[in-house]
Amino acid sequence: MCICGFRSFYCFLIMKNSQKIRGIWVKIKEKIYQALNTMGSDELLLIYEQIQLIRHIKQSSQPPKSKVTIEDIPEMTSTSKGSWADAVNEERMERI
Repeated sequence: MCICGFRSFYCFLIMKNSQKIRGIWVKIKEKIYQALNTMGSDELLLIYEQIQLIRHIKQSSQPPKSKVTIEDIPEMTSTSKGSWADAVNEERMERI
């Protein structure tokens, strides 16, 4: 039985592919560890700086958490006299 609770061929395929993907990631990690073990201190320092840069970019690219609660939204939108649906449709048409 799979995660979704059904026994199906589709679920079997998903689980089989996820195991293959996990296997690929394990191999990639092993190759990274092997490469790190052969590097000198200058190279390791560059790798560490790249990791820090990736973490910084990842953290800064996350959208800021909204301080507006779901309960506040109806109150904020109640003063609008236009149609929000029409505004969304217009923006979509502009993109096309």
